[in-house]
Amino acid sequence: MLGWGDGERPARRNICALPAGALIKNSKSGLAKVTQQDYALPSFFGNPSWRRRCGSRQENTFDFIMAVKIRMKRVGAKNAPVFRIVVADGRSPRDGKFIEEIGTYQPLKKGDNFKLDLDRAKYWLGKGAQPSETVASFIKKASKAVATATASTAAA
Repeated sequence: MLGWGDGERPARRNICALPAGALIKNSKSGLAKVTQQDYALPSFFGNPSWRRRCGSRQENTFDFIMAVKIRMKRVGAKNAPVFRIVVADGRSPRDGKFIEEIGTYQPLKKGDNFKLDLDRAKYWLGKGAQPSETVASFIKKASKAVATATASTAAA
């Protein structure tokens, strides 16, 4: 167990279990994996950073590490929407800071209205990033386009 002695475990009625194997950040010892015995307060108890204290000791403060998201960031003007497809921390705002830009989407443009760096998207998906529904459809369309392009060049 991480930081709880005998009899120090908090009451279970207000506490939800984190999934086993999730990473947490302990202010005393750095990163640690969650075991079956580790618990933290979820966000619906009014604490959005998954932080809780065991007793009054500061060394037992935990942060739940949030997932990386692949989503759209609006950059267009009023009545002229343009979006960038970005990789961002799940806690950052829609138009806030991001890790990497991997494409663009212009919804008012007819025909091929999005560009996507499929290699970078696959890289981030391999790292565990979660795409939004719209971005997932773009990745699916881009994958199909690449597959048909390679099939047509192989047939020629």
